Amino acid sequence: MLNISDYVEGPFLDFKALSLDVFYAPFSSTADLLWTLAGLYAQLPLWLEILLPLLLVRYIVNHVLAGYQACLDLGQGGTPANWWGGWRIQRLLFCGRLANVFEAPHVPPGLKPYRGQLFGLPERQGERPTVIGCAPQRQINQKTSVETFDQHIENLEKIAATYPELLKTEISFLESHTTALKAKQTAKTDETPTTAEFGHEIGHPHRIDGSMHMILHPEDVKTVIEAKWGERHPIANTSWYWLKWFHRTKFDENGKPRRPPVPEYLCFIYAPRNEADMATIKRIIAAAAWFVTGEDKIEFPADENYEA
Repeated sequence: MLNISDYVEGPFLDFKALSLDVFYAPFSSTADLLWTLAGLYAQLPLWLEILLPLLLVRYIVNHVLAGYQACLDLGQGGTPANWWGGWRIQRLLFCGRLANVFEAPHVPPGLKPYRGQLFGLPERQGERPTVIGCAPQRQINQKTSVETFDQHIENLEKIAATYPELLKTEISFLESHTTALKAKQTAKTDETPTTAEFGHEIGHPHRIDGSMHMILHPEDVKTVIEAKWGERHPIANTSWYWLKWFHRTKFDENGKPRRPPVPEYLCFIYAPRNEADMATIKRIIAAAAWFVTGEDKIEFPADENYEA
């Protein structure tokens, strides 16, 4: 009869002692710990040496498949819904994922205008929805109906019609399956690289949950987060090494301009649950349009009550 203690008792005691040493001398003890684990594995019977790797591979494959399917269930996003798109997302998250999506970005000293616009934004009542994913990034609860998406599109078209010399609606640069509000190219919009690199996009809605993505002034990103209306995109990274890597040359090997995967001030706005929520979101849309266009003031038509 197999007695597991015959195989693990001695090596296990060595492993326990070495694992404690790692906390005190991590560099010198890690190699010894790995050698002990290898010795422990070598003392197992052949059938167990074969079974353990198979179980590990099965666990990893199931974990990867479950994560991939969860990503597909979020709907279309800015990255192709296939294995290559999934691999690209994982690489980006590994290299540049934000430690905390509820921590606001710093305002660059030379940014003009230096202050945001969303002063006195009312606090969103209730709990935040649960948001997962990267591309796509979506909320998995507190979703709204498809009519909310249609209302978002209507609002974007209204504000674009109010400022036809500044704004337009067309296919999103960031997510090509939806409509976006964009700024028309002017000298002012070209002064803001964070939007000029992304087709001067201001924001776009998501049909699957009623949420939106918007590019806001960094101080307004802070206001939105603190008032619980949204959070940052997980790879909206403003670190110098992240931006330096993507801007290391002007063009890539295919001749396309180099840029980060998403704007550094991209913010996820939660889906509105009622008319009061929608009024606040319209105010956020106006603030995003103000930031991207560089105009003194952008607002919805006078007969539209976007004040919360």
